[in-house]
Amino acid sequence: MTLIEVLLAVVVLSTGVLAAASAAAVVANLVAQGRRATQAATLAAERLETLRSQPCASLSGGTALLGDYQVTWTVASTLNGRGRRVLVTLAWPTARAVHAETFASTFAC
Repeated sequence: MTLIEVLLAVVVLSTGVLAAASAAAVVANLVAQGRRATQAATLAAERLETLRSQPCASLSGGTALLGDYQVTWTVASTLNGRGRRVLVTLAWPTARAVHAETFASTFAC
């Protein structure tokens, strides 16, 4: 094997290793985003269950800070007046911006 062949093999191998490392970083970032979104969905479900357990007449909007998550919920009467429409929005910081997800539910009264 000549020196040129060895150098070419090193370049090809290095390119492959760098590509694999880059892909691993992307996958790790996507896993972290998924974890945050799952946590947000869990917190929203907990807030909706807390609100669902209260009498309809006492339901009102509000905000809370749960760790990195800013939680905001609004309550409105349904069109027929026999229920409540609840929106729970969770916002959390990401590396580049603030990400928000909104969850909706309707409660019968």
